[in-house]
Amino acid sequence: MTSTVPIDLITPALAKTDPEAAFRYLPPWATTWTLVDAEEAAQDPRLSPTIAVVLGKKMRVSITMTSLQLALLIHCTALGHSVATNSNHAKFNPRIYAKFIFRDAAKDNTPIGRLFAAAEEREAVNTLDNCSDLRPVNLAKSFEVRPKKDAIELLRHHVIRLVRERGLGGTLPDGFSAQAYLANLEDLLQALEEEREAYLAP
Repeated sequence: MTSTVPIDLITPALAKTDPEAAFRYLPPWATTWTLVDAEEAAQDPRLSPTIAVVLGKKMRVSITMTSLQLALLIHCTALGHSVATNSNHAKFNPRIYAKFIFRDAAKDNTPIGRLFAAAEEREAVNTLDNCSDLRPVNLAKSFEVRPKKDAIELLRHHVIRLVRERGLGGTLPDGFSAQAYLANLEDLLQALEEEREAYLAP
Protein backbone atom coordinates (compact mmCIF):
# COMPACT_ATOMS: atom_id res chain seq x y z
CA MET A 1 0.00 0.00 0.00
CA THR A 2 1.35 3.42 -0.89
CA SER A 3 1.14 6.50 1.28
CA THR A 4 -1.34 9.21 0.29
CA VAL A 5 0.93 11.96 1.58
CA PRO A 6 3.43 13.21 -1.03
CA ILE A 7 6.92 14.30 -0.05
CA ASP A 8 7.56 18.01 -0.54
CA LEU A 9 11.21 18.52 -1.40
CA ILE A 10 13.16 21.08 0.61
CA THR A 11 15.56 22.51 -1.94
CA PRO A 12 18.77 24.28 -0.95
CA ALA A 13 17.32 27.58 -2.17
CA LEU A 14 14.19 27.19 -0.07
CA ALA A 15 16.17 26.21 3.05
CA LYS A 16 18.42 29.24 2.67
CA THR A 17 15.90 31.92 1.73
CA ASP A 18 12.69 30.84 3.47
CA PRO A 19 13.23 28.57 6.49
CA GLU A 20 9.70 29.32 7.71
CA ALA A 21 8.27 27.66 4.61
CA ALA A 22 10.92 24.93 4.45
CA PHE A 23 10.38 23.77 8.03
CA ARG A 24 6.67 24.40 8.38
CA TYR A 25 6.21 20.71 9.11
CA LEU A 26 8.78 18.89 11.22
CA PRO A 27 9.36 15.13 11.33
CA PRO A 28 8.60 13.22 14.57
CA TRP A 29 12.25 13.32 15.71
CA ALA A 30 12.23 17.14 15.94
CA THR A 31 10.08 19.07 18.40
CA THR A 32 10.57 22.67 17.34
CA TRP A 33 13.04 25.05 15.77
CA THR A 34 13.83 28.74 15.95
CA LEU A 35 15.89 31.16 13.93
CA VAL A 36 19.05 32.17 15.79
CA ASP A 37 20.78 34.54 13.39
CA ALA A 38 20.16 35.33 9.74
CA GLU A 39 22.55 38.30 9.62
CA GLU A 40 25.65 36.21 8.95
CA ALA A 41 23.91 34.43 6.09
CA ALA A 42 22.75 37.76 4.65
CA GLN A 43 26.36 38.95 4.51
CA ASP A 44 27.59 35.84 2.69
CA PRO A 45 25.23 34.19 0.16
CA ARG A 46 27.10 30.91 0.56
CA LEU A 47 25.83 30.57 4.15
CA SER A 48 22.37 29.60 5.30
CA PRO A 49 20.64 30.95 8.43
CA THR A 50 21.66 29.60 11.83
CA ILE A 51 18.86 27.85 13.66
CA ALA A 52 18.34 25.92 16.89
CA VAL A 53 16.45 22.64 16.68
CA VAL A 54 15.12 20.59 19.59
CA LEU A 55 15.75 16.92 18.83
CA GLY A 56 14.73 13.71 20.55
CA LYS A 57 11.81 12.41 22.55
CA LYS A 58 12.81 11.06 25.98
CA MET A 59 16.20 12.80 25.91
CA ARG A 60 15.72 16.17 24.27
CA VAL A 61 18.57 18.42 23.26
CA SER A 62 18.75 21.74 21.45
CA ILE A 63 21.26 21.63 18.60
CA THR A 64 22.54 24.67 16.73
CA MET A 65 22.92 24.03 13.01
CA THR A 66 22.38 25.71 9.69
CA SER A 67 19.12 25.57 7.78
CA LEU A 68 20.88 23.56 5.06
CA GLN A 69 21.92 20.97 7.64
CA LEU A 70 18.37 20.60 8.91
CA ALA A 71 17.10 20.36 5.33
CA LEU A 72 19.47 17.45 4.70
CA LEU A 73 18.28 15.60 7.80
CA ILE A 74 14.62 16.06 6.95
CA HIS A 75 15.16 15.05 3.33
CA CYS A 76 17.07 11.89 4.21
CA THR A 77 14.56 10.75 6.83
CA ALA A 78 11.46 11.22 4.68
CA LEU A 79 11.17 7.54 3.76
CA GLY A 80 11.97 5.78 7.02
CA HIS A 81 15.42 6.69 8.31
CA SER A 82 15.39 8.80 11.47
CA VAL A 83 17.31 10.89 13.97
CA ALA A 84 17.50 9.98 17.66
CA THR A 85 19.27 11.21 20.76
CA ASN A 86 21.49 9.23 23.09
CA SER A 87 23.64 9.92 26.14
CA ASN A 88 27.27 9.16 26.87
CA HIS A 89 26.05 8.27 30.40
CA ALA A 90 28.85 10.18 32.09
CA LYS A 91 28.49 10.33 35.87
CA PHE A 92 28.97 14.10 35.91
CA ASN A 93 27.50 16.36 33.24
CA PRO A 94 26.35 13.63 30.85
CA ARG A 95 26.26 14.72 27.24
CA ILE A 96 23.24 14.12 25.03
CA TYR A 97 24.03 13.84 21.35
CA ALA A 98 22.11 13.15 18.14
CA LYS A 99 22.62 10.21 15.81
CA PHE A 100 21.35 9.43 12.35
CA ILE A 101 19.44 6.15 12.47
CA PHE A 102 19.52 4.04 9.32
CA ARG A 103 16.44 1.89 8.84
CA ASP A 104 17.34 -1.82 8.86
CA ALA A 105 21.05 -1.03 9.24
CA ALA A 106 21.63 -0.17 12.91
CA LYS A 107 25.32 -1.06 12.66
CA ASP A 108 25.81 2.00 10.47
CA ASN A 109 24.10 4.54 12.75
CA THR A 110 26.31 7.59 13.03
CA PRO A 111 26.49 10.89 14.94
CA ILE A 112 25.05 13.68 12.81
CA GLY A 113 28.23 15.67 13.41
CA ARG A 114 30.10 13.22 11.17
CA LEU A 115 27.61 13.90 8.38
CA PHE A 116 27.83 17.66 8.81
CA ALA A 117 31.65 17.54 8.77
CA ALA A 118 31.74 15.11 5.83
CA ALA A 119 34.03 12.86 7.86
CA GLU A 120 35.86 10.23 5.89
CA GLU A 121 37.13 6.79 6.89
CA ARG A 122 39.25 6.93 10.07
CA GLU A 123 38.16 10.49 10.86
CA ALA A 124 36.51 11.39 14.16
CA VAL A 125 34.62 14.65 14.63
CA ASN A 126 34.62 16.79 17.76
CA THR A 127 33.22 20.19 18.65
CA LEU A 128 35.66 22.99 19.35
CA ASP A 129 33.55 24.94 21.80
CA ASN A 130 29.86 24.46 22.52
CA CYS A 131 29.13 20.74 22.11
CA SER A 132 25.59 21.51 20.92
CA ASP A 133 26.80 23.70 18.03
CA LEU A 134 27.22 21.53 14.93
CA ARG A 135 27.84 24.22 12.37
CA PRO A 136 31.01 23.67 10.30
CA VAL A 137 32.83 26.47 12.11
CA ASN A 138 32.62 24.50 15.37
CA LEU A 139 33.56 21.06 14.05
CA ALA A 140 37.06 19.61 13.91
CA LYS A 141 38.20 16.34 12.36
CA SER A 142 41.00 14.19 13.71
CA PHE A 143 42.49 10.78 13.03
CA GLU A 144 40.69 7.91 14.72
CA VAL A 145 41.00 4.21 14.00
CA ARG A 146 37.39 3.23 14.69
CA PRO A 147 35.34 5.04 12.00
CA LYS A 148 35.51 2.62 9.09
CA LYS A 149 33.27 4.38 6.58
CA ASP A 150 32.94 7.70 4.80
CA ALA A 151 29.93 9.44 6.40
CA ILE A 152 28.51 11.00 3.23
CA GLU A 153 28.94 7.85 1.15
CA LEU A 154 27.26 5.88 3.93
CA LEU A 155 24.33 8.29 3.94
CA ARG A 156 24.03 8.24 0.16
CA HIS A 157 24.13 4.42 0.09
CA HIS A 158 21.33 3.97 2.60
CA VAL A 159 19.11 6.71 1.17
CA ILE A 160 19.34 5.15 -2.30
CA ARG A 161 18.87 1.66 -0.83
CA LEU A 162 15.65 2.63 0.92
CA VAL A 163 14.25 4.31 -2.19
CA ARG A 164 14.88 1.11 -4.14
CA GLU A 165 13.48 -1.18 -1.44
CA ARG A 166 10.31 0.81 -1.02
CA GLY A 167 9.93 1.09 -4.77
CA LEU A 168 10.15 -2.69 -5.14
CA GLY A 169 7.72 -3.13 -2.25
CA GLY A 170 5.23 -0.64 -3.69
CA THR A 171 5.26 1.53 -0.56
CA LEU A 172 6.53 4.81 -1.93
CA PRO A 173 4.22 7.85 -1.40
CA ASP A 174 1.77 8.71 -4.17
CA GLY A 175 3.33 11.02 -6.71
CA PHE A 176 6.84 10.31 -5.43
CA SER A 177 9.62 10.84 -7.97
CA ALA A 178 12.77 8.91 -7.13
CA GLN A 179 14.68 10.90 -9.73
CA ALA A 180 13.70 14.26 -8.22
CA TYR A 181 14.25 13.01 -4.68
CA LEU A 182 17.76 11.72 -5.36
CA ALA A 183 18.64 14.78 -7.44
CA ASN A 184 17.66 17.02 -4.52
CA LEU A 185 19.83 14.90 -2.22
CA GLU A 186 22.84 15.66 -4.41
CA ASP A 187 21.90 19.35 -4.56
CA LEU A 188 21.75 19.49 -0.74
CA LEU A 189 25.08 17.69 -0.36
CA GLN A 190 26.71 20.08 -2.84
CA ALA A 191 25.25 23.13 -1.09
CA LEU A 192 26.50 21.85 2.26
CA GLU A 193 29.97 21.29 0.85
CA GLU A 194 30.05 24.88 -0.40
CA GLU A 195 28.81 26.09 2.99
CA ARG A 196 31.54 24.14 4.81
CA GLU A 197 34.16 25.72 2.57
CA ALA A 198 32.73 29.19 3.19
CA TYR A 199 32.76 28.72 6.97
CA LEU A 200 36.28 27.34 7.00
CA ALA A 201 37.79 29.79 4.50
CA PRO A 202 40.48 32.02 6.08
